[in-house]
Order: sequence, then structure tokens, then C-alpha cells
Amino acid sequence: MKLIGVELTHMAEITPKRALAFVTDFIIEKRHQTNWVLMAGLVDYSLNDNPRLIRSQSFMDPDYPNCVLKFLSDIYERSPEDAKFVIGRIIRDGNEQDALLPQYRPAFEALSIVPQSGATMPVLLPTMKTKYLDIEKFPHDFYKELIDQINACYQYKLYPATQILIRKLLENCLIDVLRRRYGMANVNLFYSVHKGYFNDFSTLLETALTNIKDFVHVKDSFNEDLVKQIDTFREQGNSSAHNINLDAQEVLLGLDENRSKLNFIVKSLFRTIDNIK
Repeated sequence: MKLIGVELTHMAEITPKRALAFVTDFIIEKRHQTNWVLMAGLVDYSLNDNPRLIRSQSFMDPDYPNCVLKFLSDIYERSPEDAKFVIGRIIRDGNEQDALLPQYRPAFEALSIVPQSGATMPVLLPTMKTKYLDIEKFPHDFYKELIDQINACYQYKLYPATQILIRKLLENCLIDVLRRRYGMANVNLFYSVHKGYFNDFSTLLETALTNIKDFVHVKDSFNEDLVKQIDTFREQGNSSAHNINLDAQEVLLGLDENRSKLNFIVKSLFRTIDNIK
């Protein structure tokens, strides 16, 4: 039995462990942009137990499949029903027919996620009249997907997860601003070639402030005050990521209080990214 391109004909051979390996392959091939913060929140899984999951996904590192398999295996070991629920949720984040492809379907059937009829389990999605981030124009699709994830976390009342993804959004925006302004000739301003990854968020902010005069031509959308406001959201995201005693209601109050400000900041950053040549 192979993971890719071969139909699984011997269902009795598919143990839960092997089925999860096939589900991992499905996620890598068909659901690479899975929102792991949201999925972890839905089943009360601590991402501290799998610290490489989100970073390996963001940078397409070779250990990403291992991290996905660990997530699924950890959940299944604790609660098979939770594992089935979160896998079903991942299936519904794209074309559900993907789960019926011959190289994947037997594994989903073995886990009782896809019945013999081929129908997937229904899901009730919460509705929200107002998006947390109400933005329609994006520099590229990555940001649309990330903002959809932020709004989904807010809908599901996963408020600390919302703050963590907001931090990720602002960090990536800042990287794009610096990359467009300085290019590869000054890559060290935003990327550590020696270490092989982008500079820390705090270092990126310090770089932007130190060199703010280089952005005078876009000062209406990117200036010292905006950078300092971004730092406030960075600290909130750090707090949600590392504080195990957060009051969810208090986090919600902070999110609602800062909604207009954050919408303004994100739109300003998107405008800056578009305007820097």
C-alpha cells in the first residue's frame, strides 16, 4: 500500500495509525493552508505540544508532514471522536469530493468519517452579521485566506487564537513592506540568511522605526505612529500565545475595542505594500 496514486483495496489492513498517515497526506496535498490555530481550539489542543506545526507550515519546511501527523495522532490518542470531528472539519474547508478520491477515501471510511454512500457528515457553521476584519482588497490571496481564518476564529469565539493570527497577519505585512522597499540587495534587514528564516517580529519593527525616513513617500499609510500601533498588537498576540491563564471575555473586550483601529492599520499596510515600487 502506497500513500500516493494507489487505491487501497484491503480495508481490513487500514488501522487507525495507518489511516491517520493517509489523512496527513491528504492534508498536505489538498488542505495545505489548514488553519491549525482554529483546529486546535475546536478540540482544546495546546499548540505548545507541537511548536513547529504552524511555523513549518508557513515556511513550507520538510518537517510539516511530521507535525501534522503528530497533531492528528495526539488528538486521536486522547479522543477518537475529537479526531474524527476535526478531520471532518478540515475536509469541509475545501471541495468535499477530494475526500472521495480513491487514494484517500478508504482511510476516511476506515475512520468512519466518510460512509460508504460517500456523503460527509454535516456541520453547522455559526453566522456573524459583521466580519471582525472587513476588508475586500488584498495584495495577494495569502492575506485573504489569513483574514478569513481570523474572522472564523472570532466567529467560533476562539478569541486568543484570533489575537495570535492577527499577530501573524501584521508580521507578514511588515515583512512584505520591508521586502518591497529594500529587495534582496538588503535582505538582512528582514531575513537572516545565516539562520534561514525571517527576523523576529520585534526586530522587524525596530528596523522599520530606525529607517522610517526611507518611507517618506508613503508616509500617509506607513509612518512611526503606525509602526508603534503594530507593536501593541504584537504584544497582545504574544500574550495570547504564552499566557495559560487568559480571561477569554477580557480578550474579547480588547478585540472589540480595537476592531476599528486594526481595520485601519491592515488597510494602511495593504495600501503601502501596493504603493511601494
